Order: sequence, then structure tokens, then C-alpha cells
Amino acid sequence: MLYALGPPPPKEVIKTFLIDTPVMVILGMLYTPLERELEKPFYRAKTFWSSCRLAGLFVALVMASYVLYPDWMWMYFVSTKMLGLALQTAIVAYVFLMLYVAPFIAGYFWGSTFRTNMKAWWAGIILNLTLEGLLIFALWDRYSAVGTREEFLQGATASVSDFHLLGVLLNGGGILLVILGVWQWRRLRQQ
Repeated sequence: MLYALGPPPPKEVIKTFLIDTPVMVILGMLYTPLERELEKPFYRAKTFWSSCRLAGLFVALVMASYVLYPDWMWMYFVSTKMLGLALQTAIVAYVFLMLYVAPFIAGYFWGSTFRTNMKAWWAGIILNLTLEGLLIFALWDRYSAVGTREEFLQGATASVSDFHLLGVLLNGGGILLVILGVWQWRRLRQQ
């Protein structure tokens, strides 16, 4: 049924969005050791909402990256020109739910479950950091290149490490995430 909206996406497309999935798990887990007692329901916990704010900033950076450099977000496996707007919207909505929201919630519940067992909590953090590193390493040639799919295939992309809008967005966004993350951590520890 989705194919009526445009051509089917290549099988590799969903794999590329997995780069952000371990980050979402970590963001869900991040503040759970600071929970004094488990809130029921979970959405009343200050740690949950602190994680939501941090994840919201991360997702805003992801969406800004998608708007500015959609082919980069697809890691050049597909050109957004090949997809109709309706199909892009449907795929992005699916990806958002399955690879951003679900891992975030899973991370929060993992962290809440193991908040008093710091070995298990750290194992979850280290596992996801390792997975993130492996994914970036495996896709580095695509991750580090900024441009359209056509430019990528011709070897005419800019480097993300150059003073480039995407580099500024990623680095500036990373700094904002760290500042907000530390500020919230300190605030939660004081309560």
C-alpha cells in the first residue's frame, strides 16, 4: 500500500538510522540511578522528564539534520528525490517510533530496573556506547561525507569535519546536550 506513494525504499535504508538508536537507549537510561524510589506510573518521575528533555533536544538535532541534509540522514543509500514526500513522511514516522521512541522507553525501563545494580546499569551504557562506535565505524565513509547522494557517488562531498553547517549543528548540538545533561544531573542530585 505504501508503494502507491512512491517507489519502495531499499532494504539498507532502515539500517542507517540505527546509528541513533543506541544514543536513545542511553538517553533513556541516563538519570535512572538518581531515582530514590520508583514512581508509579513512570511518567511522574522527574528522571523520566529530564531524560525526555535531553532526548527531545537530540531528536530536534536529528530533524534539523534531516531537513538540511536528507540524503546524509539516509547515509546516501537512497536519494530523497527518489522518494515522494508522502513516502518519506511515512518512513520517517515509522523510524521515529521504532528507532527513537521505543529504544528511549526501553532504555528508561532498563535503567529503572537496574538502577540499584550499577554493574548491570553500566553494562547497558557500555554495550550501547560500543554499538554506537561500531555503527559509526562501519558507516564512517558515509557519516563523514556531507552532500547529496549524487555528490557522494561522484566523490564530491564536503567533509563533516570542515567548517560546514552540518558540522556546526552536530558539534554545537553535542555541546548543548552535554551542558543540558550535566545541568539536569546536578539538579536531580540536589533533590
